[in-house]
Amino acid sequence: MGSTGASDDAAAALLGLRARQVTRREVALAVLLRQVQWKADEAAFDVVGGRLSCEDCRELSCGLRELAVVLDDYAASVQRSRS
Repeated sequence: MGSTGASDDAAAALLGLRARQVTRREVALAVLLRQVQWKADEAAFDVVGGRLSCEDCRELSCGLRELAVVLDDYAASVQRSRS
């Protein structure tokens, strides 16, 4: 059973939060954060199990670099918007 916009607004009001529109950029950042987290979690299990390959390391490293660039860009845009 999904929640409705009205119940989301009511929950936000109870928590003292104001409702805000999430941007596509924020959604994309959230998705990338979860993807990298998932890959890092897998790598943590694989490394202690002796299953982490060179390809796995490179893939995670690329994902982390991409995330760093996106986070830096997002932080700069947030800072500009608050100035």
